[in-house]
Amino acid sequence: MRIVVELHAESPGDRHLAQLLGGVQYDLAALCHRAGDLTAAVSALNAGEQIYAALVDQLPAAAGRLADVRIRRGVVHAAQGHGVSALADVRAALGGPQAADPAAAGPDGLRVLALGGDVLAAFGDPDLALVTVDNAVRAGLRSLAAPGTVRVGAAAAPHPGYLARACRVAAVLRRARGPAETARARRLAAAADRLGAVPAATVVEQRLAGPNPPDLTLGLAAALRAAERHGGDPRTSACLLAALDSPHSGPAQVPAARLSAMLTRLAGEVLTGDLAVGMRLLLEAHCLRTAPATPAGPARAHAVEPADLTWARLLHTASRRLAAAGDTGLAVDLAGWAARAAQDLTGADSTDLAAALFAAECARTHAELAPSPAVGPARRRRGVPLKALPC
Repeated sequence: MRIVVELHAESPGDRHLAQLLGGVQYDLAALCHRAGDLTAAVSALNAGEQIYAALVDQLPAAAGRLADVRIRRGVVHAAQGHGVSALADVRAALGGPQAADPAAAGPDGLRVLALGGDVLAAFGDPDLALVTVDNAVRAGLRSLAAPGTVRVGAAAAPHPGYLARACRVAAVLRRARGPAETARARRLAAAADRLGAVPAATVVEQRLAGPNPPDLTLGLAAALRAAERHGGDPRTSACLLAALDSPHSGPAQVPAARLSAMLTRLAGEVLTGDLAVGMRLLLEAHCLRTAPATPAGPARAHAVEPADLTWARLLHTASRRLAAAGDTGLAVDLAGWAARAAQDLTGADSTDLAAALFAAECARTHAELAPSPAVGPARRRRGVPLKALPC
């Protein structure tokens, strides 16, 4: 490992060495993950992300590897219950080409879609999660056999575990939608079993067994419709629903900063009345705020907007609410993001006493919830410089 690092330092423009080092970091992350050292796994994946992001302009294939690194890091965050950090990685990864064209996804795209859909089901919008795992199933079925042939079983797919995971998550999501989807959910679960490579438990199944299980029927649209009943401004909800529903003025056409500000305001109004609805709105705002400026760009800790103090306060309030509900992992993650946002508001030349006091409060909350300083959304840092993480 040290030799590769030294060679890369001597020849930073050597694409072959950069790819080699990125692969070594990726494999090291897998070993750390299996050994239970999740902090070291995240650190190695951070380093891999930096390497592949720098390669994207020179080597188009690096975009797929960048998405893979991000999706792996999202899975590691999810294993700790850190859904806020996990969603930032997953949404960044799903902005790549495999999401736009699942027909051309291939085995690597199948992996990104299957793992991403699982994390989305556990922490994100279940509607988006279902679209993602359905695309993963389609990509996996294409990989099972050449046209005109029929093969079944684990040997038929190059990555049966990812197809099995996608089927199983799709079954969980469809079962939650009621009797009309029961038969389809049963077929998907049976297909996952027949593949013979089903993981011990998917991320969403682990989350459903926890103290704060997700509502798999509460997508963003449903949360916007429910917001008014829980203290939300009906005009803001209607505006966001119109943006979501219209193909000509949807989220892709409305500036992300404006959507994020509206979602933040609505989440703040709703959070005390309904934790689930408020968190769905908050997490959607978070995904917009942390989205890379470009597919190859780094995920952001938070958007630089005038409402940052409002955003930090919302994260802190949500952290406290989730801690009271027994969801320690997500509460720790939110507290870390709140502390980071508040700290960035209080630079060395800052004279804002209120912001400084609030930053100190956020730091205390994070320390109370997470005694280890390694827990939470730490800044991207160089990893200790290993193959695929387990399904």
